[in-house]
Amino acid sequence: LVCLLRGHSSSIKVAAAFPSNDRVATGGYDNRAVIWNASTGEILHDLRHWDWVTSIAILGSGERIASVLGYRYAVLWSTISGERLHTMVDSGSDRLHGIVAFPHDDRIAGFTETQVFIWNSSGHLLQQLVDDTQQIEGL
Repeated sequence: LVCLLRGHSSSIKVAAAFPSNDRVATGGYDNRAVIWNASTGEILHDLRHWDWVTSIAILGSGERIASVLGYRYAVLWSTISGERLHTMVDSGSDRLHGIVAFPHDDRIAGFTETQVFIWNSSGHLLQQLVDDTQQIEGL
């Protein structure tokens, strides 16, 4: 055990490691995503959300993360300043099940049961793919 991460006031739902291995992001039922120093356990940024955090993806070099709130909204954050950059989608009645980062660039994809959204690193929608014939269960 390198360090114990203490700071969430409720259960942690998701965690993701940064490509540089120096930071970890967690999200939970306390409506927060926290970026930690992986060696010391120090909180680097406490990203306050308006609903619980159900998914986290780290973009490219780690300068931005995306989070999903309450299965409905996708939000883009700066990991340098800790500020919210863009709210990317309100999925309406469809539950936004998760979000993933493309491994070699700064695009991200989120999915509902019938749609896949692809955004660039500025949070602008590049593509929306719809399949009403099959249920999407993961990316």
